[in-house]
Amino acid sequence: MKSELPESYETFKEIDLLHRYTDRLFLEHQIHLMKNEWEAALGKFEKVYEFRNQNISDEEELLIPLYGSILKKIPEGGAVQFFIREHKLITKNLLKYLRLLGKKALNPEALNLDLVRLFDEYYDLKDLFDHHDARERGFLFPALDEHVVTKERGRLLKIITKRQNTLLKKWEDME
Repeated sequence: MKSELPESYETFKEIDLLHRYTDRLFLEHQIHLMKNEWEAALGKFEKVYEFRNQNISDEEELLIPLYGSILKKIPEGGAVQFFIREHKLITKNLLKYLRLLGKKALNPEALNLDLVRLFDEYYDLKDLFDHHDARERGFLFPALDEHVVTKERGRLLKIITKRQNTLLKKWEDME
C-alpha cells in the first residue's frame, strides 16, 4: 500500500493524515481476516501497531508537554491527562490484539477465532481511535499550530517526519 503520507509536515494538523493512513491499514487488515489470510492480516496489524505507537511516542515526548505549557487555560475536553489516558487505552488494546493475532498466525489450527466477535470488539477499538483522533483535531493540533512559533514548529515536525519516514522505509523494505 502506497502510504499517501506527505514527505514532510508543514502544520501539526497534517499529522491527522497518519491517523487516516492507519485507519486504511486497519481496514486492509480486516479484509485479510475475512479472506482467512492470517499472515497478511497480522502484517497489516503490526504496521498499524507500529505507526500508532510511534505517533503516541511523538505526541507524548514532543507535543503534549508543549501543548500543556503554551496554553494559559486548557479548554474543557482538551486536558493533557485525556490524551495520555487515551494513549494508554489505545496501546493496551493494540497489544492485546497483536498477541492474539500472532498466536493465530503461528498456529492457525490451535486457536479458533470467532471473526464476528473479533470484529465486534474491533468496533470499540475503532471508536477509540475516532474519538481520540477527533480530540487531537479539535484541541491539540490547532493549539500547537496557533501558538508554536514557526522555527520550533519546523524543528518538531522535522523530527516527527524523520521517525515516520524511517518506519515507512522499514515496511517498504519488508514488502
